[in-house]
Amino acid sequence: MRFILLFMGLLFSQMLTAQDSISTRQLTEINVTDNRLSIPFRESAHAIIVIRQEQIQAYPAHSTVELLQHFAGIDVRQRGVHGVQADISLRGSSFEQVLILMDGIPLIDPQTGHHSLNLPISKESIQRIEIIKGPAARIYGPNAFAGAINIVTKPTKKHQVSATFEAGDFGLWKGQVYASLPKSGTSISLSTQESNGYKYNTDYQLTNGFIRQDWHTKQAHWKLLGGMTSRKFGANGFYASPKFKDQYEEIQTSVVALQMTTKRGKWDFSPRLYWRRNQDMYLFIRLKPEVYRNMHISQNFGAELNTKYKHHHWTTGIGLSANRYLIQSNNLGPHERTALGLFLEERIQLFDNQLDIIPGLNLHYYSDFGARLFPGLDIGWRPNKAWKAYANIGYTWRTPSYTDLFYESQANIGNPNLAPESALTIEAGTKYHQKNWSASLAIFHRDGKNIIDWTKSVDTAKWQPNNFNQVIADGLETEISFHPSALPFRLSANYTYIQTDLTTTESVLSRYALNNLKHQFNSDFDFRFAQKGRLNISYRYLDRVTLPDYDLWDAKISWTFSSFAIFAQANNLLNESYTETNLVQMPGRWFVAGIRFQ
Repeated sequence: MRFILLFMGLLFSQMLTAQDSISTRQLTEINVTDNRLSIPFRESAHAIIVIRQEQIQAYPAHSTVELLQHFAGIDVRQRGVHGVQADISLRGSSFEQVLILMDGIPLIDPQTGHHSLNLPISKESIQRIEIIKGPAARIYGPNAFAGAINIVTKPTKKHQVSATFEAGDFGLWKGQVYASLPKSGTSISLSTQESNGYKYNTDYQLTNGFIRQDWHTKQAHWKLLGGMTSRKFGANGFYASPKFKDQYEEIQTSVVALQMTTKRGKWDFSPRLYWRRNQDMYLFIRLKPEVYRNMHISQNFGAELNTKYKHHHWTTGIGLSANRYLIQSNNLGPHERTALGLFLEERIQLFDNQLDIIPGLNLHYYSDFGARLFPGLDIGWRPNKAWKAYANIGYTWRTPSYTDLFYESQANIGNPNLAPESALTIEAGTKYHQKNWSASLAIFHRDGKNIIDWTKSVDTAKWQPNNFNQVIADGLETEISFHPSALPFRLSANYTYIQTDLTTTESVLSRYALNNLKHQFNSDFDFRFAQKGRLNISYRYLDRVTLPDYDLWDAKISWTFSSFAIFAQANNLLNESYTETNLVQMPGRWFVAGIRFQ
């Protein structure tokens, strides 16, 4: 019944003002940022989603994190709303098994994957988001266990200055300024937002600052990135029982990176240096830090050299990486580890570029866990410009975080004897792209060994991470998008099915590994009217293994004038009661309106 209502609404909308026209920009041959080979989107032998800037602005989402919820195989489990704090999963993985990058820079936090989405960048500064699902450790390193999400920032090519103001339910307000100044090669964005919260102690304050500086010398392009985010929020039920109503957390995350690209004959070189720092303070009782207080400061120092050599029928990619991870914590203690990596890939194109073969490997060494080799193979066949069939296989690996190893509280205890988790992943699929249509279908199998999950045998025991011998994930994804050039709308839908099996004879309670989505359906309807108006309606159906299923409707309407635009947005229109984790009740209907000057 819920799907019938959706399509009736879409059909009715198509009848309105059908004589208007809508621009239907095709997805151009974007090179997906894999640091070395940079293969065009349509030629990649992986399931890849590219979210363009136009989509980022159109979707009824407050944050980048909420935007990702609308795409196939991506499971975002929020505790703090509007991107304040959330975990992300790809194809039934845990949040520790997804690598987040910004312009190819890995935003790894050695403390915990809970901090992976502490992004210092607002939607205004993003050019596109690239989501690579499946075995990506060969491309990006060990933490890309189930895939990777790369946020690509806007280059400073177009002069633009804008200011946005929003206000809404629960005392929500937001202010943001963005400037792109191509003469100086500078782009900068600043934003701040806060809310009183939708229930007791769910208030938050969120501040982001980001700057990008580009400049050119005779033979090279340089890019300097700097970002900072500060988050203060009530944390009821985030880590302990919701009956303790005064939990609180503060986080500050900083990222600085310097990158250079240059060409020497047939060789492309791209070295980079980067540093990421995260500070996390948790209070069990907000106004009484003496009762229980955790303070963690983690740092990630990284250096990379990526090269590419292109010949007529083949391209070689070589990369070197070095990382130093540090943590100081009153709970976890002081720890450090060194990681070294060697990447090697070869792209071979045969039969007039119809057949594409990419063997590759990644050799990684960790000072506390030794060395591992991640081989992989991609094969793609393109019989014509519209169709692409592909298959890939790859081995992935992840070391335990310091929280997995050493965390201790009244409800949790770490396990210093954990072994790294690994998996062999196989994927096969097909993609179809035409002027007004695009579609894809993928099936996948991930055979995980020594998978790390926090478990307990009885409800009164402490949660503790352990290695499971085998966790198998099987599934399929399908997506379709229709954007007719003669009609003023775009319609897209996607469906994901995942079946996970834990091979164990013990009866255990699982906190993360078996809490995946089993069925996920998303649809999006983007409609232009009266030349200046735009309406976006999104529907999501989610059926999680351990929680009741639920439906969510979101909508955004906007009207654009010559120098400003006004908009209104409503999330959870039908006031659905739901949780994305087993402890935190998410908000009901939430209205926001705003104005944007440019």
